[in-house]
Formats: sequence, C-alpha cells, structure tokens
Amino acid sequence: MSKLIVDIKKAVENFALDVSFECANETLGILGASGCGKSMTLRSIAGIFTPDEGHIQLDDQVMFDSAHKVNLKPQQRHIGYLFQNYQLFPNMTTNENICAGMPKEYSKGEISSELKRYIDFFQLDGLEEKYPNKLSGGQQQRVALARMFASKPRALMLDEPFSALDAHLKASLYPGLLKALESFKGPKLYVSHDIEEAYMFCDKLIVLDKGTVTDFGETGQVIKEPKSLAALKLSGISNIAEFRSVDGKYAQSQNSEMKLPTNASLTEDTHYVGIANDKIKMYEAKPERVESYPYQVLYLSEGLNSVEFACEFLHDKKSSALNQFEEEDGHSFSIVHVRIDRNSNVYKQYKHIVAGDKVWIEFSAEDLIYVSK
Repeated sequence: MSKLIVDIKKAVENFALDVSFECANETLGILGASGCGKSMTLRSIAGIFTPDEGHIQLDDQVMFDSAHKVNLKPQQRHIGYLFQNYQLFPNMTTNENICAGMPKEYSKGEISSELKRYIDFFQLDGLEEKYPNKLSGGQQQRVALARMFASKPRALMLDEPFSALDAHLKASLYPGLLKALESFKGPKLYVSHDIEEAYMFCDKLIVLDKGTVTDFGETGQVIKEPKSLAALKLSGISNIAEFRSVDGKYAQSQNSEMKLPTNASLTEDTHYVGIANDKIKMYEAKPERVESYPYQVLYLSEGLNSVEFACEFLHDKKSSALNQFEEEDGHSFSIVHVRIDRNSNVYKQYKHIVAGDKVWIEFSAEDLIYVSK
C-alpha cells in the first residue's frame, strides 16, 4: 500500500506551521480559511518550499528530513501537483502541454499511445492544437489534469482546483474529476475551503487553523462532529457564540445572563457553541416551553427551496442567546438564522411575516455543538 507521511514545522510571519498526517490510497482533504497554511503544506511536500524541520516520506523514499539533511528537488519527488491557476505553458498546444509531463525515456510510440489515452479520458478531442488562451477555464483544467496524470506521479495534490471557476462550470466538471481521482491508486491530497467539495471528493479530512491541525477523521465525522471553531465555521454553521460553562450544566453567553441548557460534557477548553439554522424552530406566539426566546425579524432571504429568516434577540434584562460571537476582523455577529423548507406545512404559517415582526426561537439542547478555539 502506497503511503505519504508528513511531519513538518515552519515559522512564518503570521503563525507557525505545524502539520503532521499520513495518507494512503485515499483522498485526504485539507480544509481551512485563506492563509491558514494549506498551500504552504502542499508546496513543502512538492519541494517548492523548505520547512524548518521535519520529515516527508513517500513509500520508502525520504524526500525531506531536516535531521539527516535530505531535501530532494521537486523533479525527484514524482508528485503530481495541480495548481489553482493550472500553470499551463502558454506557448504550447494541448498536445504539447500533455507531452511535456511525460517521462523523458518514453519512445515516440509510447508518447503517441499515452497522448491518445489522456485525450480520450479527459474529453479533449478537437482541442489538441489549441493554445491555453483559446481554451475555457474548464478545458484548461482538464488539460492540466491530463498533463499531471501523464507524468506518472506516485501521489497527487490538487490546490483548490475549482477556485477560478463559476458555480455552473464547477458542477459540470465534478463528475470528470471524481472519475480521474478514483482511477488513480495512491495518496491524493485535496486542498479546499468548500465543505461541499470536501464531502464529495474526500475520504478523510484535516482542518487547519493558523498552521495547526485542529480536526482529523473520516469526512462525515469531521463535518457532523467538529471539534474546533475553525471546523465549526467550515461546516456551514453560522449561528455561533462564545460562552462560559456554569456548573457544567449550562452554557452562558459571555455578555449575557441567558443560560443555554446542555447535555454536553463541558471542559475548560470548550469556548464556543453553535447550531445549524435548520435545527432552530420559529413560532409566532410564545410556546409553553423553557428553551424559547423572543426575537425580532431583521430580514428574509428567499431561496429556491427555503426561506431563511434573520432574527435579532429582543433585549430585556438579558442580552442575547446565540448572538455574541465577535469575528476576528471586529465584525460583530448579531443575528440568528432560521431556515424553513418552502414545501413544508410549517412554512405556510410564516409566509406573511415581514421584517420587524416579533417571533419566538426554540432549539433543542441535543442540537447544540460545543467546540474549542
């Protein structure tokens, strides 16, 4: 079984990169916000960037080892790397770009045979003599993938391959890339900040925050059971608040007297609570239950399948429920989102609600997710 082992450290301007993981014959997603060290990790593995210390090994070949002064050149590592902008040679045609990645020892017959195979596999028929500036973004991506596969790599690394494409084009290219990844037997690293892409392409995930791995595990587990604030944000949860534990039984907002009931085991390292907006219920009149709070509708966002209500807590002697989270850029998150399926019977009760109306918010303690920093 082919295996990639990475254990590296590097001091940079804004943080210290400290990444350790293993990847076998699978696709490992590396997720995180911009500037968290995702691309730097890939560049270190590729040999473009040199860590301060650590060890990188693919199968029985040591590619980097600071203790033994080993640092192979990029071309000696035999790793396929798909950059965000694809980096095709602008003065080469599609055929020439693909052939540029092939092993130098190939005969003319082997080159011709392999070229036809990749032209067919990546559906590049009719584009063989076109230059990159005459190709669409999706066509450029397929050429870059063909060139990467033609180089006969032992491992693949894809750095946000859809970041430069619009939503419609991305959706049309997903099946082709999925087929290409499934055809490759070896370690595959997939960098992204899109949780939906990660769920589609990756068997396992690691989440990076300021250069450090905060979460690691099976893709579904990391998405459904985040352990860190970074993973909680990436999972698509927008209702997040900082809190403190009260007797281990309640989660109290830092700037509020409101106590959120919890069934979780709260520790000193647990600092944030979040809940998905589809786990929150909304009522026009106060229900006779403890876990309900008065809110005011700020605005409504209409989608194809649902209506999302943005609501702000109505202050009395208390301050707020899930609306005290302060973003790093100083922007204060002060609303709770409630999503209601347009096709549900519940929606019919709220279709006349407008901004300024008072409603009641309710949620279950079981649906609250607690994470560390």
